[in-house]
Amino acid sequence: MVVVLVGAGTGVAVAVAVASNRPAPSTSAGPANMITGGIQFTGEGGRFTVVKTAGLRKGQRPEPVATSNADRVPRIVTYIDFSCPGCKAFEAANSGYLKKLVADGRATLEVHPIAILDTHYQTSRYSSRANNVGACVADLAPDRFYDVMHEMYAEQPEESTAGLTNDRLVAVVHQAGLNDPAVDRCIQGSASGSSWRRRRRRRGRIPPSGIRGTAASTRRRS
Repeated sequence: MVVVLVGAGTGVAVAVAVASNRPAPSTSAGPANMITGGIQFTGEGGRFTVVKTAGLRKGQRPEPVATSNADRVPRIVTYIDFSCPGCKAFEAANSGYLKKLVADGRATLEVHPIAILDTHYQTSRYSSRANNVGACVADLAPDRFYDVMHEMYAEQPEESTAGLTNDRLVAVVHQAGLNDPAVDRCIQGSASGSSWRRRRRRRGRIPPSGIRGTAASTRRRS
C-alpha cells in the first residue's frame, strides 16, 4: 500500500491507497535521483538518507525503487508545492515526525515537488520557478534537499504577489547552506531543471494519486 499525502491545514493530510493507474511516460528528461517522479528517502539507525538513482529518460515511465526495508514499512508519498501555504502548514506540523520515522527505518518517504499555484502569483510563474528549485537540488545536491525545502517554506512569499525573483531563490538556497554554482545556474534556468519544471506543471489530476491539488488550491477552484 502507498500512502499519498497532500498538504492541507496544520496536522491534516489526505491519505489515498494507490494500486494502479500508472503515470504517463515522461515527455522530457528528468533530474537525477527522481526516477520515481520524486526524490526518495530511506533510513536506519537514526540516519536519514537519499535514495540515489538515475533520472527519467524521455518516454520512460516513473518506476519504483526498492529499499532494504521496502517490504516491511509504509511508503509515504507527498506532493508538495513550495508556493502553497497549506503545504507549508503541513510540513511545519509533520515533516519532523516524518523524517524521524524514515531515519528510524519505520517508513520510506518520496517527495514530489510540483507546481500547482502559478495563477496565484500574478504573471511571474512563481510556483513553477520555486518548484524548479526542488528539481535542481534533487539533481545536483540531493543530500541537501530537505534543508532547502525547509528554507523555501520559511521564505514563502504571500499569494497575489509576484513571488521571489530567481536571484532571490538562489539566495534562499544559499541560506540553507547550499552554495553550488551548478545549482545556481539551474535555478536561473540555464540547466536541465527548466524542462522538468514545464513537464511537472499540472492542469489536472496529479498522477498516480488522482488528487487534483492541495486542499487550499482545490477550495479556491470550487
